[in-house]
Amino acid sequence: SAYAPTTSQEAHLLSLGSEVFHRHAQKADGMMKGLDVAKCCEARVCEGLRKVGEVLSICEKMRSKRMVVTHGRKFIGSERVSSTQVHDAELSSDDDEDELDAAEAVFAYFCEKNVLPMLIDALLCRPPPLTSSSESQASSPTSFSGATWTASVKSQILQMVAMLLYNTTSPLSLTYLLSNNYMNELIMGVLPLSQWKEETLEEILPPYVSLLRGLVMKLRGEEGRFCVPLFLCQRQRMTLANHDDDSDETEAYMPLLYGAVQVLVSNLGSSVRDSDGCLIRTTAMNVLLNLCRIADPDVRSILVGGGDGGDELPTTKSQASSATNLSPYTSVPSSFTIEQQLLFPHISKNLNSCYHRCVKLLIASLSLNTKHSTHQSQTPQYEIAAAREEATSRHKDIAAALHSELRFWLGFVDDLLSTEIRSWNVKLCESLMSEVVVGTVLLHWNCSLDTLANNTDRAATKLDVYKATAEV
Repeated sequence: SAYAPTTSQEAHLLSLGSEVFHRHAQKADGMMKGLDVAKCCEARVCEGLRKVGEVLSICEKMRSKRMVVTHGRKFIGSERVSSTQVHDAELSSDDDEDELDAAEAVFAYFCEKNVLPMLIDALLCRPPPLTSSSESQASSPTSFSGATWTASVKSQILQMVAMLLYNTTSPLSLTYLLSNNYMNELIMGVLPLSQWKEETLEEILPPYVSLLRGLVMKLRGEEGRFCVPLFLCQRQRMTLANHDDDSDETEAYMPLLYGAVQVLVSNLGSSVRDSDGCLIRTTAMNVLLNLCRIADPDVRSILVGGGDGGDELPTTKSQASSATNLSPYTSVPSSFTIEQQLLFPHISKNLNSCYHRCVKLLIASLSLNTKHSTHQSQTPQYEIAAAREEATSRHKDIAAALHSELRFWLGFVDDLLSTEIRSWNVKLCESLMSEVVVGTVLLHWNCSLDTLANNTDRAATKLDVYKATAEV
């Protein structure tokens, strides 16, 4: 299963698999053969999904070609298009008419057979809980009840949907992909990320953030200008101060925004985030920045304070995290939206982390420069000098990495402020001033000044002096 066990009973039953192989050798042989067959089936399913995605993408490109030709025919006789160009376009369109009709038929079949909702259902279906069969059937009422797809299949479904989205240029095709809450259900169904195993996130996170990026680029494009209402849903209004589950108050939100924030602030999937060339965090940031640069009033309203929910907006099966899963920063005002309660403290946390690590590095450097070895007479001076030189070189490398990370986060803050959303900027600056500037830098600086000023009687330890000097 791609999912992490949700109960101690499931974790115990899953751990019994190795005992079966040791105690029952004959059964183990049959199980291994069954697993080999399942792996072959999985490979065929993934290959089939990949080919379906490629075929649909090619068909979308051909349908966009028909749109271009049709658009060119409207300007016959215009001064902007020569008669030779129009004639060549018409001749080409006549030669490819059969292929274009086939592309239209393929997309029509894709829509008529409800292939997209079937794929999303396969992606989001969970395995039945390891309890009685009656409870399992009642808890998983989908067309895939009793079965679960592996992480590779789920990842391939995400890649296929993202591929189709990137190659969609027709407003009609884009409207279909966004209709019936398909994309919103897909985005929210993958969340929370804690439901997945760590090895599953290694396969799912890259295509998931790629899908988020494709959606936001379509939203910013000309074809997605009139599709903003299809990105909106409603949820129960939740804050840190009041998160009553029985409240009837709702608010509008964008699953696209919520998904990007969740990917950015989550520390899960660390093996993928830390690998070279993987841009999980950067892609999530770009999605947020692109959303902030959209001038649509509905999008701006949700970014600033959450829009008013209404009966006309759909809901998703998977809801946003409650206040218990929000950041532990209790000083976040209750007027912040869930996304702001998650994002702003996360930025402050990373800036504070850079500050504390810089202080520790300075303490180590100060200690290195003033430290005298007690075995100075026994250790040759050239060995001491070489050790200090090596330590200094390491400190420089660490300092360069810290400087790069600090520039990264400050650049992200600068990009957020450059979107010129006044209310958003005020809340962001309020959070940074409270948690970083005043709550960390000035507080430690003031305490350090007191330590250095009152150290005339040598009451403070050498470590306290190093720390105070580093913070100043």
